[in-house]
Amino acid sequence: MASKFAARSIERIRVQKDALAAFEDQKRKLTVAVANATAALQTAQRELNDETDLLERLQLNQSILRLAIDSEIATLHARTVATLPKDILSAIFVEFCLDDGPNEFLDYPCRFKYERASAPFRLASVCQSWRQLALVCPRMWTYAAIPCLWDKPEHQQRLHCDRLDLVLRRSSRVPLDVVIPWSDDNVLSSAHKRAMHLLEDHHARWKRVYQHAPPAVVVTAEFFDVYRLAMPMLEEIRVEISGIVDTLR
Repeated sequence: MASKFAARSIERIRVQKDALAAFEDQKRKLTVAVANATAALQTAQRELNDETDLLERLQLNQSILRLAIDSEIATLHARTVATLPKDILSAIFVEFCLDDGPNEFLDYPCRFKYERASAPFRLASVCQSWRQLALVCPRMWTYAAIPCLWDKPEHQQRLHCDRLDLVLRRSSRVPLDVVIPWSDDNVLSSAHKRAMHLLEDHHARWKRVYQHAPPAVVVTAEFFDVYRLAMPMLEEIRVEISGIVDTLR
């Protein structure tokens, strides 16, 4: 019995030694692979660092060149614009603020043009000299428009009315382009009434009018009372309500 037990023990030891030798061989191979991978990783890291440094230098040089270009352009513009007579510069300002042609004002659908509404404010914010010129050029401020208000919070409604009030005052006595795109406004607020009162106060200067009134179930007769007033400068008008369109030229 003892000899059989010893023989089995010896066999297990032999098998385990063979397995240990196999593991040792795998260990040597893995050690070499790890060493090679580490060396490759270190090489790649050095290359990455070099490429990163190069990229940062290129980006820095690019930023410097952009600043130089912007500076040159600003200097060129300043010298060019500064030499323009004020009447020519004013004419450029007016043209910039009129973004539609003579036959485009009544194009369907009636909408508030944010680019045109913001144009005089953007010009007036460039520099002090441009602001001074913009404030004495009423033809820049002829877009007397108010956007739909129902989807805007109360403070934004007030801001739009304030902007309209400012435009009307800065436009002095020049003819106005009046735009009221309220077809989707299902509720009339105090801002709607204020905007209409502001526009009514300048009815004699209405030149081109495009109005899409709120639905008939919302709007009242007094909403159209302004059209009972004299409009000596009126050239063309388009009024829409609930699918009814009336256009006069």
